[in-house]
Amino acid sequence: MSHPTIVLAPGQRYSSADATTWRTEQQLTILQVERNADGDLVISYRMSGGPLMTAGASQLERAIATGEIVPVFGAGKLVQC
Repeated sequence: MSHPTIVLAPGQRYSSADATTWRTEQQLTILQVERNADGDLVISYRMSGGPLMTAGASQLERAIATGEIVPVFGAGKLVQC
């Protein structure tokens, strides 16, 4: 079974898959995608109004692939991957 390619880019927004309504304070927004000194892909992101956080791209890709978080599209619609 092949796994889909997930492309992470600044400006993308995600929300918890179990969110019943779209709420801006529950959004995760990708701010920057870069490589660290070891060459690993690192994502800088922020929850609405929260501190800047970083994680390995593989962590976020895994959360998306397993459906833990889902993309937020347009004016608050959740989409299925």
